[in-house]
Amino acid sequence: MKTVVLSGYYGFDNAGDEALLAAISSTLREYAPDLRIIVLSASPARTQQLYGEEAVSRVNPLVLVRTLRQADLLISGGGSLLQDVTSWRSILYYLGVVALARWLGTPVMFYAQGIGPIQRPWARRLTRIIANRVQLITLRDEDSRRELQLMGVTQPPILVTADPVLGMSRTGKQTLKRPWPGSVWPEFAEDLEAPEDEKGDRVNLKTLEGPLKREGQPKRVGFALRNWKDLSGYKIAVASAADYLAEQGWEIVFIPLQYPEDLTAACEAATKMHNTYTLMEGRSTVAEVIQEIARLDLLIGMRLHSLIFAATLGVPLLGISYDPKVTAFLEQLGEKPVGNVENLTPEQLTQGIQAFIQRLPEARSHLRQKTTELAELARNNAQMALELISPATAPPPHVQILGAKIDRLDLPQTLERIADFIVSGRTHHVLTLNAEILDQAASNPTLLELINKADLVTPDGSGIVWASHYLGDPVPERVTGIDLVLALVPLAAAQKWKLFFLGGAPGVAETAAQKLTEQFPKLSIVGTHHGYFKPDSEEELKVLEMIRQSEPDLLCVALGAPRQEFWIRQQIEKGSYSVPVSIGVGGSLDVIAGKVQRAPAWMRRFHLEWLGRLLREPWRWRRMLALPRFVLKVLRQGRVRSEE
Repeated sequence: MKTVVLSGYYGFDNAGDEALLAAISSTLREYAPDLRIIVLSASPARTQQLYGEEAVSRVNPLVLVRTLRQADLLISGGGSLLQDVTSWRSILYYLGVVALARWLGTPVMFYAQGIGPIQRPWARRLTRIIANRVQLITLRDEDSRRELQLMGVTQPPILVTADPVLGMSRTGKQTLKRPWPGSVWPEFAEDLEAPEDEKGDRVNLKTLEGPLKREGQPKRVGFALRNWKDLSGYKIAVASAADYLAEQGWEIVFIPLQYPEDLTAACEAATKMHNTYTLMEGRSTVAEVIQEIARLDLLIGMRLHSLIFAATLGVPLLGISYDPKVTAFLEQLGEKPVGNVENLTPEQLTQGIQAFIQRLPEARSHLRQKTTELAELARNNAQMALELISPATAPPPHVQILGAKIDRLDLPQTLERIADFIVSGRTHHVLTLNAEILDQAASNPTLLELINKADLVTPDGSGIVWASHYLGDPVPERVTGIDLVLALVPLAAAQKWKLFFLGGAPGVAETAAQKLTEQFPKLSIVGTHHGYFKPDSEEELKVLEMIRQSEPDLLCVALGAPRQEFWIRQQIEKGSYSVPVSIGVGGSLDVIAGKVQRAPAWMRRFHLEWLGRLLREPWRWRRMLALPRFVLKVLRQGRVRSEE
């Protein structure tokens, strides 16, 4: 039986985080019913009672070591765990748990997290160091990906999915043991009014009478507020807008998500009203909060998970932003905040509500479409987590030759991966690896580390293909630098990607660009420069500024291997530019410019390019000695494998 440990803000009576726990644990169980789940909780007994999962203390060091040592995977998340706005202790705790797990040899996944704000320099450095040592990172929004990128997190795969709560099933498969039997989603529960002894802390819906008393069944609007800093102006704005809606016939409900903090905020806003309102008092369970939101016609919320609950239930929503995570979620839905808590006025909020009500039917339809898309992304989190502990029977994504990882992709798959890199906007290093460079790397740990840091490594040359077949782990085909460039050019023209050519002798990059644009008139080559510049020179600084100013999607670097690989890695790690894809292309620009002829087609077909190059450039014979050395090293690796 596999064991997964969940680390998050669990056991603190925050409805949003408790919903995350319900979503993560139940979605994992849908795919792996026999999975053992252990929750690190501030209130282990209550967590175990509510969710039926094992729970242990989140702060007892001996318990943490024992629990993490037996785990097959630590899931850190979801929620905004890595931030230092509320307290620096929070980020230190969560990173500490992750660091402890890695020290004990336990794999770690950041699960649909929201990153930041992280303001303290030491916290940013610590996040970079520890995040680069986890196995997989999934994030709930693009802003979080950009934040990690700015901090220099480059090692694990980073994928943007969606908040786990958006992926919770409403079929009855996912359950909270209390307060309702059946589904956590109340509109699907068989019995919303469970027997008294099956309920947790009862919520007290206390209706406070104001001067107006309306009859019938009015529309209901809910407000989910929280205290923020020492601000109070937004509570006046909420009270004014709530009065306006009450006078239009709406029933007003205040729904606190975290007890008792949110109850205080709701009371302060509600008591400023002149009309009737309803206030949820006491400690509410997740299911009770969701039940109340399900009865609404409109939710106006500050709390992120109040908005997520509403979206999942199909309840139209308006967000008041107090944190970038709220804005990021609204953007995923194609919406904007109605205002910011720092400067929200009664007029601004009321006018925003009026405008939104005018388009309620359209907003409801749009919401259904967006949440359907996000639900699939949210459920991918669980599938990827389980893949880490129970890999599929498909071959691994990499072939290992002399310690180097080479991607198991053919040319079309390589083009598709590069297209994904460009769409992501994050910087990536694509490396085309031949036998000569791999022979050097086998005795050069720095070069080998550089190769394994690359985001994509293609098998450039017959030596790599032969080695993979000899070792019984074949790559699909050769993907050489020149073939990759020639395949990318028409794709770039069709997709309107911008290219920059760097390298070769003076005039080579310009000639190559001219020939390609003549062949593909829609191709956009936004810059060229020769490769004859010294490291850290004024000319190199000029080159980097040209790249930054032209903002290419694809940078082709022809400085010769392995110099071009070290140059690309250095610029990515220094943050010299933000180009999505940098590729070392060797002599490809010389070939495209017509300065060097490719080997004849028959030589390429029989993998004899090395012979053609030797005949053309006989002075290279010393470098060709790398090929027999490479063969001997591969034979030795094969012998070691057979002995094992």
